[in-house]
Amino acid sequence: MITFLVMSSTGDPYTIYCDASGGRVAISCTCQAGELGQMCKHKATVITGDDSLLYDEGQRAAFNEAHAACQATSIPTLYEELSKELKVIDKEERVVRTEFKKRRNSTRGRFARMLSEGVS
Repeated sequence: MITFLVMSSTGDPYTIYCDASGGRVAISCTCQAGELGQMCKHKATVITGDDSLLYDEGQRAAFNEAHAACQATSIPTLYEELSKELKVIDKEERVVRTEFKKRRNSTRGRFARMLSEGVS
């Protein structure tokens, strides 16, 4: 088991666990998202090799080992596919939100006009 610390947004450490055994790699994190079994930015740093969140420079070798273990699997390809899919979803969500905002504003405007014109 490979372990090392990464920084939270407040600067406190979270622990990354990387189990690279049996031809498989499993990554977990002690942040809130990680504890819920979700993808988190801390796991992403291991996959991408972005060491900017490494908490302790003395643990760089462990970070590099975990990153290398990921690179030896399909994890980077899967992560890239996930990232592309999430970008599409985010774009679609923005479009839907814009449409709902237009509908909401139109509905409010209709009601405001009725009130201005008088309602019996």
